Amino acid sequence: MLPSNSLEADSITEIDCSKSNTCMKCLNNKPLCSWSIELQSCFNTKVLQAPRGNLTVNNEKHCPRFTVVNKSSVAGVSFKYTIRISNDLKGAVTSFLNSSTITCCIESCDFRGSVIDDSIVCAAIRTPWSYFADGSRAMISYIYVMFGDKKLQFDNDADHYYIIYDRDCAASAAAAADDCATCLWNDRFYKHYLKWCPTGNPCTGSYQIYDKRDLDGDKKFLFSDDDVVRVRCAEINILSVRPLYAPRTGGGTTTLTITVRNHRMLVENRTVTVAVAGRRCKDPVTYDNQTITCSLLQSSITSAVAAAGPVEVVYASSLSSARPSQNKRFTLTSFETVGFVDPETTSVRPTCGSISSGITLTVRGSFLDIGNAVRVSVVANISESEVGETVLMTCDTVSRDRHTIVCRTSAAVRRNNYNATGASSARVKVQFDGGPIKYVQNPASWTLCTIGESALDAGQTYGGTVSGGTLVAVRGVRFSCVSNAHFYVHDRNGAKYQHATGCRVVNDTYMECRSPDMRRASSAVDVATAVGFPDFGVRALDCGEGRVSDLPVLQPQQQRLSATAVHSPFSVYADPVYVDFEIRDGAVVISSGHPSSLGQGYVVGDVAVRFLNSTGGCRVTSLSRHEIICVPNSTTTATVLNQLRRIVVTVGGYECDVQKKSINAWDDGRSGSRSLLFTSVTFSCCSGVAIVSGAVLLFAVGVLLFRVITKNRYVISADT
Repeated sequence: MLPSNSLEADSITEIDCSKSNTCMKCLNNKPLCSWSIELQSCFNTKVLQAPRGNLTVNNEKHCPRFTVVNKSSVAGVSFKYTIRISNDLKGAVTSFLNSSTITCCIESCDFRGSVIDDSIVCAAIRTPWSYFADGSRAMISYIYVMFGDKKLQFDNDADHYYIIYDRDCAASAAAAADDCATCLWNDRFYKHYLKWCPTGNPCTGSYQIYDKRDLDGDKKFLFSDDDVVRVRCAEINILSVRPLYAPRTGGGTTTLTITVRNHRMLVENRTVTVAVAGRRCKDPVTYDNQTITCSLLQSSITSAVAAAGPVEVVYASSLSSARPSQNKRFTLTSFETVGFVDPETTSVRPTCGSISSGITLTVRGSFLDIGNAVRVSVVANISESEVGETVLMTCDTVSRDRHTIVCRTSAAVRRNNYNATGASSARVKVQFDGGPIKYVQNPASWTLCTIGESALDAGQTYGGTVSGGTLVAVRGVRFSCVSNAHFYVHDRNGAKYQHATGCRVVNDTYMECRSPDMRRASSAVDVATAVGFPDFGVRALDCGEGRVSDLPVLQPQQQRLSATAVHSPFSVYADPVYVDFEIRDGAVVISSGHPSSLGQGYVVGDVAVRFLNSTGGCRVTSLSRHEIICVPNSTTTATVLNQLRRIVVTVGGYECDVQKKSINAWDDGRSGSRSLLFTSVTFSCCSGVAIVSGAVLLFAVGVLLFRVITKNRYVISADT
């Protein structure tokens, strides 16, 4: 077992204090690190022994502060670079620095410095006017302070940069000139400083100062005119890009909107180019202080590779200048990426719509929010290769997101192909940014209809079981534009009953509905008779109509529509009764309790059989007045059938627990062949009925009781 302190040591070594180069960074939420003022470095107090004295800081509240008093001066005027020391506990830092040799480095370490009161003051320096002979308005110097061989670390790295202007700028003007953007960032090898001022700046006018040097700040790097500066700065950056997805192909145009902080200042005297994932975005236009729009052309080559990438905005000088920083190209890169993708439409609901306006269509798919605009329309159902496509209706976009487009149709604009006596086949077309066209494939054909055309055939009669849920096959016309349909039945008091499950439209002339539960309305139904109810009907949404209504009845003689309810009796039969089941020729055969109750008000498809406490199952293949035959499926073995004792028979919404038929032989064990064969009592939960199988059962029970009594009498007699 490892000593406890070894675990502590492991956790300590995970913290690399040496990566923190200032006192505040060293001690911020790092309790195992300490800052040495003498060494100007951060170290792990558990690994290295701390230097003695007051020059070690263990709490960030005690970190000394170094602040540059003035960060700019004017050419031809002497200035003294001054750093004020604060938060100096007991004056230890000031005392230590006062005893050290201080050197001020302004591009070269040639200037002496000293401690005066609470400040470090460098020797006076004057920048000659000759430095501005090329017309520069300002220049930048990188200044740092050495004590001995150690570099004094500032908490704010920007304090190292000192600007000398070519003219005096009044304090009031300088205060008003706080519209420049100042950027300082590091990459893997260099540190970068950029100050960018607009035309309206009273001190410099439009100006950029850029400085690049090694991470220690000791060496400055020169650059050529074709260098590109990749700016990483909060004050100069791309805030957003919209849209984030554009069509991959199609030949259309997507307008890209890019929001750039301080764009108005950046674009002064410069040209702008925009690229998206390597594609050029043409004709960039500035709309306001921070918005660029450009045109992204979709590829006309269908084999173009789908891609994604950031947006790059490049600001290049529109005029040649003798000042190198003015000729540089500055590039901003977005954090967001734009993807070139293929939109897909998978379905549309509803699948029908009226030729009048006001139908809300919902198109579903993927990448439906690509580009700037989408156009949805209902067009004549012709081949995609045909020319002269007829637009039947337009659909105004209400909303859209990645997976959904919602639009509302206007009135039909063309009705040349519309058949007034029937539904007209059409397609839903979706086009993105004038480019890729997608036709909804589910359904591939959309139906343009007229409200009131859907109707039921006259003369239909139906029936069902009292518990409901059985098939009601409804026939009629124009069902393809019917939705949310429910079959209902009126009782003698006018109350309406309907099944919770709606009807399923199979085709234009046939739908499958379910009979309602009539137990509350039909207490007089028995096994042998049926009860008739006055009428039935179907309520549905027709042709995309916004409200549910009764489908009318089509009278074939007059070819006209009549009243909504079908005035023809609906027959309700008692729920079936099953006595038992047996295995016969490898099939499950279920016997009925009353012949007239079997097959009344339901069909094979309404019946299901489930095995209780057993694996496997079977499929109902036939019904008769006496029995149901259910053929086992391929996974049901003979062993499963032999061991099967109970099944559940479901008819619509009704369930019946049925036990297996069994024949028992009883032998009293005496010589001879005196035995009694009888069938056992079989109880069925169906309709709460207990059925006794075989009249001989009563006789068998009587004989059994008589024998037991006689035997008991003989035993008593023998003992006395």
